[in-house]
Amino acid sequence: MRPRWTTALPSIVLLCACSENQLVPFPNSPETRPDIAVHPTALDFEIAGPGEEVRRTFTVENIGTAEVTVTDLAIEGDGFSLPADTEFTLASGAEREVQVAFEPTSAEGRWGAVTVFSTDPDDGAIEVDLTGRGGAPDLVVDPPFVDFGTLEVGCAAEQTVRMSNVGTWDLVVEGIEPGGDAAVLAHDALPIVLAPGASSELRIGFAPAVAGAARGELAFVSNDADGDEFADWRGAATERPWHEDVFVLPANPPVDVLFAVDQSRSMDRHAANLAANFGTFIDTLSSITADWRIGVVTLDEGCLNGGVLTADTPTVSSVFGAAVADASGPTALTEQLFTLTGNALANTTSCNAGFLRPEAALHVVFVSDEWEQSGPRATAAERAAAWVTDASAFASSFRASGIICPEAGCPWSDDGQADGYREAIALTGGVRLDIAATDWGSAAVALAQASAPPDAEFPLSEVPDPSTINVRVDGAPAAWTYDAGALVVDAAPGATVVVRYRVPQVCAP
Repeated sequence: MRPRWTTALPSIVLLCACSENQLVPFPNSPETRPDIAVHPTALDFEIAGPGEEVRRTFTVENIGTAEVTVTDLAIEGDGFSLPADTEFTLASGAEREVQVAFEPTSAEGRWGAVTVFSTDPDDGAIEVDLTGRGGAPDLVVDPPFVDFGTLEVGCAAEQTVRMSNVGTWDLVVEGIEPGGDAAVLAHDALPIVLAPGASSELRIGFAPAVAGAARGELAFVSNDADGDEFADWRGAATERPWHEDVFVLPANPPVDVLFAVDQSRSMDRHAANLAANFGTFIDTLSSITADWRIGVVTLDEGCLNGGVLTADTPTVSSVFGAAVADASGPTALTEQLFTLTGNALANTTSCNAGFLRPEAALHVVFVSDEWEQSGPRATAAERAAAWVTDASAFASSFRASGIICPEAGCPWSDDGQADGYREAIALTGGVRLDIAATDWGSAAVALAQASAPPDAEFPLSEVPDPSTINVRVDGAPAAWTYDAGALVVDAAPGATVVVRYRVPQVCAP
């Protein structure tokens, strides 16, 4: 029997289906298959503010020849979300947009991904990367601490504070509360909206009403996620210091009195009245001071009749009585008492040496029943002003008084108004007494009182604020005036004067 040989041949099986007498490939055959494409494959949500939802879209497309089913859309990452419909089918050539939402929960960067699962045999899972950042305002206050330093009560200081938004979202400042004794002086109208990177300034002031330390907290109410922001402040206040100057007046202030007596014949009885009342004058003057010197001038050369009279002069009243009636020498100037007293004052280093003292209060007393007739000036007012200017140079304080014709005039005088003398008296604050009076006792008292030094002027150690001056004399409140830098106090000889004051307030600009 012949052997049987068997040969294996390759076999090809063609599977076809019949459709109206045509052959149609089976699904998933190389000619029919799904092919999914996703674009873009990364979504950047950039910045989303608090409470804001940002949406981005990617597209799923079937670029194959068979339908494809997206079986799931899976998402991961904090703040990212998808719509509820995560399963759908796409025919060949169809596409569908998928929205992804981002709503951050904090101001930080966020990363995530959407995975598209499908029936694509080759790319059954495709990822879309997700990135985003939560935007938030962030308030920074500069400086965080405000120091006003130390001020005097009544002064004020200002500081500038800057509010800046260093965050990534709009900052809304809804309120600014100073706290304590500080005050917010100026800022932009509330609410103040600051975009990221923007800033705004405000001025805060401190005007203390009482002395002591002060502090507080400047509060900024805003939508900063961290809550209110604060800036501490502090300051201090002191009262203006008090200055105290103490003065002790001399118990016996020096006083020099010069009598110039007209020697006209009509003056005889008036000279006698003056001499008769000299004792009253001396008693009153001695009650004011024991350090007095008296001179009498009647003669043209200006030398004092009887020399310089003091409390130690024997029989001083008799010497004075003889001096006021002395007409033994030239008396051509007897009705020109401005010139006569000028000669007497000029002779203080010769025949009148020892009379006039620069530190003493000088009182010149005119006794005349005529008008002042010194020349050559045209008017009595001019003569008086010139004489006052010259005479006042001889003493620290100066006053002129007169026993002269009254306002009603002297009927026996060519000019009963005592022109010249009355102007000098008015210019120096002296007293004008009536030469026609029958009783000269009151005139003697008035002349002695007018001889007293004027109210003392006190040179303070600092320039005072006049509204703060307080003066006490021997412990009791005393009257005072302050004008043009001079403090004048009504105080008796020997008194202790205490002056308390503050200097004017000077606040820094």
